[in-house]
Amino acid sequence: MSDLKSLRRSALIAVPLLAVAALSACVIVPMDPKTGRPYESATQPPVVVVQQPTPAASPGIAAPQWQTVQARLYPVNEAARNAGILQATVIDNGAGRGSFSVTYQGQALQGEATRVDRQYPGFGQIMSQVQGGVNWAQAAGQRGIANAASSSYSLRCEYLFTAATQGTGACLASDGARYQIHFGS
Repeated sequence: MSDLKSLRRSALIAVPLLAVAALSACVIVPMDPKTGRPYESATQPPVVVVQQPTPAASPGIAAPQWQTVQARLYPVNEAARNAGILQATVIDNGAGRGSFSVTYQGQALQGEATRVDRQYPGFGQIMSQVQGGVNWAQAAGQRGIANAASSSYSLRCEYLFTAATQGTGACLASDGARYQIHFGS
């Protein structure tokens, strides 16, 4: 009988400890569901974010390397000149995707950047609208698209990387502003 009590007592202790161990990779961060950014105030309802462990790379295969690439957006038309030259940041996960952020008209625009292949439908339309005349669909280099938005503005971009962190492209803002984009330092 005392063995049964001891077993029950052990189970009552083990279950909460297992739950704590299972949640050890969790971080509670209050997030705004509209923007995906943390709330300024902790009075908002929390969102539980579970960070999964990164799987180990197979022997002989290098894991993707995260890389931050800076970009400058130069105004092409009057609407863009009113906002001036912009600084953007792409954080590339090394596997063809990443985040894209830029401040436009005083607002932080957040979004993503994705590398695309030569057959990506419509690639080159934004660059042709902004820079005209060139058949960008035939241009050489690693292609990519980026989109970012805030509650008031959005920005759509296309680009070509000619080296690991160097490239060029174009962006269109929702208010008609047009930019030529340059990656790298």
